[in-house]
Amino acid sequence: MEKNEMEMEENNKTSGWKSKLNTAFLVAFVLGCIFGWIGIIRYIMKVIHTDESVVYFSLPMGGAMTVIFFSMGLGILTVIFLILVKNLLFKKYHFAEFKEYGSGVLYGFIALVIVSSPFMFFAADNYISVTKEGVGYSRYWTVGDGKYSWDKGVKKITLDYSYFDKGDTSDNFSGMYTFHFSDGKHVEIWENSLDGNFDSIERIDEIALKHNMAYEVIAAPSNEQIEKWIPQEHQDFVKELFSK
Repeated sequence: MEKNEMEMEENNKTSGWKSKLNTAFLVAFVLGCIFGWIGIIRYIMKVIHTDESVVYFSLPMGGAMTVIFFSMGLGILTVIFLILVKNLLFKKYHFAEFKEYGSGVLYGFIALVIVSSPFMFFAADNYISVTKEGVGYSRYWTVGDGKYSWDKGVKKITLDYSYFDKGDTSDNFSGMYTFHFSDGKHVEIWENSLDGNFDSIERIDEIALKHNMAYEVIAAPSNEQIEKWIPQEHQDFVKELFSK
């Protein structure tokens, strides 16, 4: 009797471990599909809106969030469809069942496209690009490129920052690098875009300096804060950037 109870307990532990492993694998697979779709959509947008002269391309938060939510839907539907295919191949489903469930996935995809298409239409034209000639910026609720040359279109660049008390890490620091254009529009590309990071801002600022852009520093971190928050390889750049 005791032996049977021990075997049952061991089987329950094994079953629980396998269940957790399967759940973890499924979550990882879903996330992989979602990030895969984000990468595919972003790549398509980059191909449409850029050429070899572009040194920086990113999606502002409006377009980025739309792409993320759309990719989440596509990722989940992709996983469901692949699970159906697996069950068909391993003969857990008959073809009639696969066809029935597959139709549900197809209807879900159609519904996702119908609901998301107005937002994806604007997201597809919502981007920021920087070249040696100027800055391209198309806002979320508008259609058509806004092209601003360094000499006439870009009026100035403002620098600012914010921080969060998370300890002595670079997560504390959020830089703000904002283009102000001659038509009154502006866009921040460091904190509020998918590709805003030290390396990309350094590349952009190198071009801006060559065009003698006007800078305005709204607020600057101290050298002590920079040394505390910023990775060592970027400290000199950030110090120089905020000393303008």
